Amino acid sequence: MAHPATEVHRDVRLERLRTFHEALVGALGELGVGGVRLGEILSRGVTAGCAQCGFELTGEELAAAFAADDAHTAANPKHARLLQHYCARNGCSSYFYRFHLKPLTGVEWPGVLARAEARLIAAEELASEREREAQRATALALRRRLLIGAAVVGGLVALWAARRWWQTGALPGTTPPPKYQIDPSSVPAQPASR
Repeated sequence: MAHPATEVHRDVRLERLRTFHEALVGALGELGVGGVRLGEILSRGVTAGCAQCGFELTGEELAAAFAADDAHTAANPKHARLLQHYCARNGCSSYFYRFHLKPLTGVEWPGVLARAEARLIAAEELASEREREAQRATALALRRRLLIGAAVVGGLVALWAARRWWQTGALPGTTPPPKYQIDPSSVPAQPASR
């Protein structure tokens, strides 16, 4: 790897800070960097500073912050704020951190960034595919619930109709047959009115 002469910068939204850091570390891992060398690169070559207030964290501090699963398990309040997608400095309302990738011997940051971007794109595609699968599962569950609901309503209507037929001898919406029939010859004829 060549030794770049200039520092490389990358602005990252706070909600993507963790995924960008993980992609950067993963890209270094793909290049065979790990263990002590990775710790050295993170401590000397990577810093991230708030775009608004200028508060800076080293790569090691970022790694420590992102080692916690969520803000409730973070021991350091600065780490907890980062995990909640806020600036590490309390009261700062910034949305961006700027990664500073300093020139180091044996590290070609443009190549590392290209690998990190590829990892980010793959992660976003995987996340969008999972989201589509979740939406499909939700739609399927909704269809099932609607079908079950329709079946229950249909069953209740059928039971009500059967009960009505049993009690009256007619289905709902029809006139039941009369219980008694009048013989027309038994009714006296009425004189026609003038």
